Amino acid sequence: ITIMIDEDMPKIFGLDTVNFSKKYYVIEGPIDSLFIDNSVAMAGADGNAKGLENTENAVFVFDNEPRNKEIVKRMIDAVNKKYNVAVFPNTLKYKDINDMIIAGKTIKV
Repeated sequence: ITIMIDEDMPKIFGLDTVNFSKKYYVIEGPIDSLFIDNSVAMAGADGNAKGLENTENAVFVFDNEPRNKEIVKRMIDAVNKKYNVAVFPNTLKYKDINDMIIAGKTIKV
């Protein structure tokens, strides 16, 4: 559940800890972002870059749902906006970073 007290504020989790002057990761979910250093979360895939700084340092990481048309559309939109986008390999069987952690995988960025 996302509660917005001020609708004019960006819907991004982790703005208080990210360093925009270094490479940072824009993850789809808040829990997933806790496993990646210097990251923020879009609080859902429908998030946008409002509130982000130095987007040339950003890498957008969407959930691994290659058959989900909405996720694929958002990835294409991000690429069209010239954002860096991480694409998981076809062999990866986990839906998101949290699932990888639960399975005992180590995340390296």
